[in-house]
Amino acid sequence: MRLNLGLKRRATALKYARTVYKVRPDKELSALLLCHALEKGMGIPNVKLGYGKEKTEKLIGILTDMAAEGAAESYTFKESLAILKAYFRYQESTGVDVSALKSKASDLIEKYDTEYNGGYNIIKKEEFLKGKDMDFEGFVRSRHSMRTYSQEAVTEEELLKVISLAKYAPSACNREPWKFYTSLNKDKCRLIADAVPKQSFLDGIPYFGIVTADKALFNASEINQWYVNGGIFLGYLSAAFHSQGIGSCIFQFPLFSDTAAKLRADLDIPENEEIIAAVGFGKFADEAKCICADRRPDNEIAIIR
Repeated sequence: MRLNLGLKRRATALKYARTVYKVRPDKELSALLLCHALEKGMGIPNVKLGYGKEKTEKLIGILTDMAAEGAAESYTFKESLAILKAYFRYQESTGVDVSALKSKASDLIEKYDTEYNGGYNIIKKEEFLKGKDMDFEGFVRSRHSMRTYSQEAVTEEELLKVISLAKYAPSACNREPWKFYTSLNKDKCRLIADAVPKQSFLDGIPYFGIVTADKALFNASEINQWYVNGGIFLGYLSAAFHSQGIGSCIFQFPLFSDTAAKLRADLDIPENEEIIAAVGFGKFADEAKCICADRRPDNEIAIIR
């Protein structure tokens, strides 16, 4: 029985490895890549004067199509529009004539508004050095994977504050492919807990969530990069929980487990999103056992040649 199960999962893994190569860019991905290239040009020194005109023309075409398809309220459209406007301001500030391109984008600029920022900011060194004034060592040393919690409720306001911090995680071309599926209804959270490999302390964790990453935001040369981006967000998420006085514990999610299909149905997770990990969270108990879990020596991690 165990052998048959292993063969079944291996076959599923091979099927997965073949099907992920079918992921192809769509308008959203193309817009994000193009506007990131334009914005990155504004954010680096010594960029070629008048750079990015071909990319800008392509972006205008994609945004025009998106508007016609009713996607003008989406984050991708609004963020891309903000960067497009910033690009025109930047080129004009350097004396580059972009009037022809701006004319092609006139309908977009005149008809649609965006609350998002685009372009670049000048930040002084002193601002960056504020990070040294923070007790980061104390912060990371006080963060533990929690297996004991109180049953005090986490509010929606607290949860959204955690997400508002975690979303500053870096991602490839600022694609932000992640989602966090959760509930503040503890009974609904048990649907996620039941999908996590069984451990004795799971019943004591009041809340659970699932981190996913959208495979459709990566092209065929970026296979499995959604795990990297989702993993970065996962690290930021656990730190954000800690910063708000909420404990958490990350659980690996078996990719081809029998519970995955049911969990997808329960949470309405689309097929283009890969499950990265589960996260248990809740308010801290008055005291808790935490394993020592000492770390490897620094020189085993940093390989300095």
